Amino acid sequence: AAIPYFREKLVEDNGTKGFDSWIILKKDNNEIVGGTGFLGDPDSNGMVEIGFATNKSHRRKGYCVEAAQKIINWALSQDTVNHITARCEHNNFGSQRILEKLGFKLEHKSEDFMYWRYVTM
Repeated sequence: AAIPYFREKLVEDNGTKGFDSWIILKKDNNEIVGGTGFLGDPDSNGMVEIGFATNKSHRRKGYCVEAAQKIINWALSQDTVNHITARCEHNNFGSQRILEKLGFKLEHKSEDFMYWRYVTM
């Protein structure tokens, strides 16, 4: 359902710089199983926020972890990125586990969200 939106966004922006949505495909048959990406270009401090989602039928199979790690590595190779953040709702335990597996550390909580920061080893 989101593909038409992202297609229009690509047309509107004259392509991509990579700091938008990336589709997660199943390797054996190229089935779309989810998406990951960034919530816009890096800010003036080099911060970019990551997000991800998997179709319900493909959760808990490692797709988000693998795809998010790839785009984290890509982002950190860009001169404009100094750090990566994420946020999730308090009851989104799946996202919390994924962020921990990826190496994010919880920075603080608000009433609505938990805020995370990627920590490089």
